[in-house]
Amino acid sequence: ESLFYQIAAMQGGKHASAKHAATMMKRLINQLGLNASNYKIADGSGLSLYNYLTAELEVELLKYAWRNENIYYHLYTSLPIAGVTAVSSLAGYCTAANGHELCFAIINNGLLSTSKGRTFQDKVCQALCAP
Repeated sequence: ESLFYQIAAMQGGKHASAKHAATMMKRLINQLGLNASNYKIADGSGLSLYNYLTAELEVELLKYAWRNENIYYHLYTSLPIAGVTAVSSLAGYCTAANGHELCFAIINNGLLSTSKGRTFQDKVCQALCAP
C-alpha cells in the first residue's frame, strides 16, 4: 500500500490519493503496451475485492521494475517469500538453475483450501528454479 501511494507522490502533488495513484498506474499499464481499461485498481495492497488484474499484467509490471533498478530494489525487498508468508496469490522473481532471473505471477482463485494453493505455488516456484 505504501508503494502505491509513493507512485502518486512521485508526481510532486500535495496530496497522494488512491485515485491519483490508480491514475498513475493506468498510465504505466498503457505505457507497457496493455489496455488499462481492461483492469481496475482500487488499492495498492491487493486486498480490495475491487482490484481486477491478471497474471500477465503482474508479470509486465515485474519486468518493468526489473529494468528500473531503483524500483526493483524497493519492490524486491517488499515481496513475500514463497512458503513463509500466508498468501494465496504470489508474484515475484526467482533465479533459474541457468542463472537467469525470472519474473512470475500465480493467481489462485476460488480455492477451497489456501494451504493447497500455497503448496501449488511452492511447487511452481521450485519447478522454475530446478535444474
